[in-house]
Amino acid sequence: MRVLITGGYSGIGFEVAKRVSLYHKVYIGVHRDDELKYARDKIKDYKNIKAIKLDVTDEKDIKKIKKYSFDIVVLNASIGVGGSVLDIPIENIKECYEVNVFGTINIIKSVIKNMVDNDYGRIIVVSSLIGVVPFKFMGIYGSTKSSLINLSIALKKELKLISKNIKISLIEPGAYKTGFNDVMLENKYKYLSKSIYFKNKEYSIRKKESKLFRFIEQYNLNSIVSKIEDSIMSDNPKFIYRAPFIQGLLKKIEIFLFY
Repeated sequence: MRVLITGGYSGIGFEVAKRVSLYHKVYIGVHRDDELKYARDKIKDYKNIKAIKLDVTDEKDIKKIKKYSFDIVVLNASIGVGGSVLDIPIENIKECYEVNVFGTINIIKSVIKNMVDNDYGRIIVVSSLIGVVPFKFMGIYGSTKSSLINLSIALKKELKLISKNIKISLIEPGAYKTGFNDVMLENKYKYLSKSIYFKNKEYSIRKKESKLFRFIEQYNLNSIVSKIEDSIMSDNPKFIYRAPFIQGLLKKIEIFLFY
């Protein structure tokens, strides 16, 4: 099987790539040409992993992936933008949607014909628990993840009319310490520092936020990596996978509302 992992250069995506490469040929998407060298150095000890240039917003890159005839696609590419809905410039909001939502749709459209022709395929969409548990100052990012949840539910129903052998799974990770959240949480302060709505609130926001993420962030990625691995390897994958367990449980009892 050929497996594509978009956003597979680091973090959760790369950990999944390492595990799945024990069984399948794995291609990790790298955003820019200048990252390819570092990616190839990083994977030199993994004979079944190959790095390819794949910007999910670039039509030329998207056309190129059709030649690989991927059987399984993990849609993990994502960017985060932190800040108030009132303050984030519209161009930054558009960029977040362009990568997280439209990029995901672009890849699905480019691989689905091969899956239909072969009457087999796996589409694994990486959303987030924040898509169902909104956080203030993360509303734009969270709304892109909500869009992916709705998209996946609709696509699942549509695919049933085409083939019983093309499966879709939805991954909803909670907060993991990969560095992604740190960047997103920090980048909102460039907007808050100039905000006419949240003047003099930076300290209290930062303090509460720091306490919350120290409490909930998981350092060990194993729980979510195992879920994604199962969605790839299982004969009968589930539709929704959530991890870590405690954050999924907290979601159900809505304890996050204190934030």
